[in-house]
Amino acid sequence: MKYRYELSKPPSANRIWRHGKGRVYRSPEYLSWKEYNSYRVCPVPKLLEGDIKVSIWLRPKDGRVMDCDNAIKPTIDLLETCQVFRNDGQVVEIRAYKMKPNGKVYDLLVEVEEL
Repeated sequence: MKYRYELSKPPSANRIWRHGKGRVYRSPEYLSWKEYNSYRVCPVPKLLEGDIKVSIWLRPKDGRVMDCDNAIKPTIDLLETCQVFRNDGQVVEIRAYKMKPNGKVYDLLVEVEEL
């Protein structure tokens, strides 16, 4: 089984966690991105139970800089939260591709496949 999603640009993995007032918390930027994109992913027709391959294509709408590695963690977390798979430990293969801007409406195309 394979799922495909068009998502907006995630915040950098470096910006997921914030520190302040003696505590660590998820950033408002990350929580907002996760809530907005969860509507594009949830609900999932069938939970993927086996080993998972995730492919991510990053396509900035303009000339913005996007680091492939910083987009992986928040994307995987979103997929787990929406129960595409039970646990990110199921992910055995990750591929990330950086594409040239072409005016598409998405920043991130994600394909999740059960192996």
